Parts: sequence; C-alpha cells; structure tokens
Amino acid sequence: MGLVFQQQWARQSHAAVGINWANPLTRGLKFLAVPVDGGWIDLYTRIPAINTNSQTFDRIVQAPGFAGSQVGRATKGSTSGHFKWPAQLPVDLITGPMTAFIEGSMTADALSENQGAAFNTGDVVVGSGWTVGFDDASTYNNSWYLFTNTGGSGTQHRGGQDVLGASAEKRAHRLCASFDGTNVRLFNNGTFNSSSAGTAPITHSTRRARIIAAHTIGVRVCRDDPRGIHGRR
Repeated sequence: MGLVFQQQWARQSHAAVGINWANPLTRGLKFLAVPVDGGWIDLYTRIPAINTNSQTFDRIVQAPGFAGSQVGRATKGSTSGHFKWPAQLPVDLITGPMTAFIEGSMTADALSENQGAAFNTGDVVVGSGWTVGFDDASTYNNSWYLFTNTGGSGTQHRGGQDVLGASAEKRAHRLCASFDGTNVRLFNNGTFNSSSAGTAPITHSTRRARIIAAHTIGVRVCRDDPRGIHGRR
C-alpha cells in the first residue's frame, strides 16, 4: 500500500495525485514533497514550491537498496538557490515530536555539511528550525545529520563515521530522523545509526520549508512517530 494512490498511467503524470490516507504511514502527516513537472509540490497542502535559481532535475542516482538499474530523479544542488515554499506550511509549525523521512543523495564526493543540506524548515531572523543533510567532509565521511536550531542555539545530531557506506555519493539513501520530545534517533536505509538528547525548535513567522543543495528525491514529515520508532531500536 503506497503513500499516494496508485493509478495506471500510459505516461508519467504531470499533476499531483492524492494521498492515500488509509496507509498507516500517513498518520500525523504534515508534509509530503514530491517532484512534479520540473518542480516540487507539497501534497498535504497542494502548494508548489518556488524555484529560486533555475534548479533542474539533472541527475540519475541509484535507488536505495538496489545494485541494478533502479533509479530516482533528483534535484540539482546549488548553494545559491533552492526550492522554497511561498507561505508558511503546517510542517513549519512543528515544534514538538516529529519524524522526518528524506530520500536523496550527495551531489559529489567530499561534500561538506554546509553544501549537503537536503531539506530545511527554518527562518532567516533568529535561526529557528531544523535541517537534514549529508556530510562527507566536515565532521565525518559518508555520513548525515539532523541540525536543530532553537533561536540561535543549535544542536547537531550526527549519524557517525561511514554510516552510509563507502562512496556514498554514488547512491541514494533513505534517511529517518525521529524526535520524541527528549531524544533524537537517526536511521538510514532501515539501520539504526545513533541516538542523542535533543531540543525542539521554536516556531517563527518566517520559517519556510526548503529543498536545498543535495540531490533530494522526496521528503515526508509527520508530527508524531508513525512507525513507533522510539518504542524499538
């Protein structure tokens, strides 16, 4: 059972399809970003993102868990541009427990954390919000992180050295960051990476969802913990 309704198409749809609310993985869903017709749309609100710097879908990446020809279309990364939603969305208001699923890949080998952001919901005034991204140079190699910022005081939650495997930039990865209000747990491709104490970001009127510099394939954010991740390791 998929997150979106499955329909038979003779060609790829250029319009967004509906969310399958019967799927238990949609419990608490507040944001579901998918690529549509050269851009991105949040299926929860049906609001498309604004392309700030002529971002394109230019790379084919190997899909998670496959060694063959399974692929995903990914957003071209740029440190000077991103896809930004024009108004504050429900995902921008989350300050308590949440679970974020990001599918994507690094744009290149030896990518720093500043260049590897995949998804962000933050503001430009006091820095509140959070970011999920890749790191292959700053602290660890072949790794990723969740960065939470509470009004200028940030905490970096890191997956660890080589948790994504050697040459991680050659493959896509399924990342999961879950926060239960006290602790953050990180998983990639179904494997537990790390756990650390966390602080929830505060909300701000200028927080906006953005898909930024990594090769992002899809983003899903739930207000709570739909898979019971904090109840098992």
